[in-house]
Amino acid sequence: MGATPSTTTAPSELSDDAAPRADAAIEDRFEYVLACAKRAGFDGFDAMALQYYAHNFDGRSPLALEQRLSRNRQLPRLLSELSRRSGSWSAWQRSGFLDETLKAAEQICARECGEYRAAERERETGMGTPESMDEMPLEDRVSSDSNRSLKAFPVY
Repeated sequence: MGATPSTTTAPSELSDDAAPRADAAIEDRFEYVLACAKRAGFDGFDAMALQYYAHNFDGRSPLALEQRLSRNRQLPRLLSELSRRSGSWSAWQRSGFLDETLKAAEQICARECGEYRAAERERETGMGTPESMDEMPLEDRVSSDSNRSLKAFPVY
């Protein structure tokens, strides 16, 4: 994906007197943000956003706190807004977003069905489940039986 920025890049190195004002045209503001992302070592805005949400920062840093709050509060809103606003995109622009959204929903359903089935087996047998289901590949956690159980969910 995108490049990881150098840890020696200080925010002050990115300050620029030519930064657009808050009331500047949105295109001018985004051009500046994209240029800053590239100067910071990212391939672009998407690569920067991916790194921000996917990387686990030092838990004691202010950035880590901001990230945790953003993951919990802002990211769900962002995804919801993207879903809502994608209706105004062309079919070509929207198709990749919808495909990935559907894949993510399928993975969530499969994981939850697998976890439910494992909990049911544990209750029925009184035996424990594997140490960490998160470390086990999805295919191992969700058998073909759980795929059949997904058919019980109505599709609208």
